[in-house]
Amino acid sequence: MKAGSPALSRGKAPLDDALALLHDMNACYSRLRQLVPSLPRNRSVSRTEILQHVIDYILDLQTALDRDSAAANVKTTRARDY
Repeated sequence: MKAGSPALSRGKAPLDDALALLHDMNACYSRLRQLVPSLPRNRSVSRTEILQHVIDYILDLQTALDRDSAAANVKTTRARDY
């Protein structure tokens, strides 16, 4: 958490800290919903479903990076062979 986060402030009641943390988590889930293109926009999804889509999206991005990196290595190798 950020140093200025309401969840880390001193002298607040435990309920205030819990509510601030819940607000922070809700904001994080909202941000994930905006960033992950495979999440359905026309219906509500659970936090578990959001996390599963996030994991799948990260794996898809990693696969794309690995594939692009392999293709770049093949091009570099071919260019050196000429």
